[in-house]
Amino acid sequence: MAQRRKRSLVWSYFTCANENEASCNLCDKCIRYCGNTTNLFKHMRNHSDENNELQEKRRKEEASPPREPPPTARGQTPWTELLQTGGECTAPAENDAAERIGYLTRVQRFSACHRLHSAVMSDEDNKKVYGKCNNPNGHGHNYKVEVTVRGKISPTTGMVMNMADLKNCIETVIMTPLDHKNLDKDVPYFANVVSTTENVAVYIWDNMVKLLPANLLYEIKIHETENNIVVYRGE
Repeated sequence: MAQRRKRSLVWSYFTCANENEASCNLCDKCIRYCGNTTNLFKHMRNHSDENNELQEKRRKEEASPPREPPPTARGQTPWTELLQTGGECTAPAENDAAERIGYLTRVQRFSACHRLHSAVMSDEDNKKVYGKCNNPNGHGHNYKVEVTVRGKISPTTGMVMNMADLKNCIETVIMTPLDHKNLDKDVPYFANVVSTTENVAVYIWDNMVKLLPANLLYEIKIHETENNIVVYRGE
């Protein structure tokens, strides 16, 4: 009778998956038993040991003094305050908001053709350096440009700058002079400068800084292809 009660107790903790395996109702772990419940008893004892360790840990935590909450950075709301306010964060003070720095990026695409050829190198050297990109008839790209500005988030407008203003600057610097153009023939800048993507990034940077407030322009990133990307930060 005692043996039957033990087996009955075992099966209150397990669900028979098949004739060789049973699933633990506590942890969903599948245990092989092959008709012998010894492995099932061992698994139950492991749960018992884990439960004892958990209870001991809880007793120690209850006996130890409460820990001080970690210090919060300026502008952050302590957890206790969040709990007291129902989890609602209050708006930052005006002087805190004025010190917050944001990054704003606008993406612009344009198409252009060019030929990579340096006047200071021989034709043979140009072919070695630029390969098929030195083709006399040129080649084209569908460029993707990411223009990023960095600055303080205005406590009044909540913006680093007006996106419409950034769009207008991009239209003036990128779309009007570069889109659907032959860079080498239609853009005077590249008459004596090799129209690599690196130099295109420099060209865009030098002209964007003329239109934007000082120290606002952060980065020009140009995707020449999916695999070829150039980043320039005015350095």
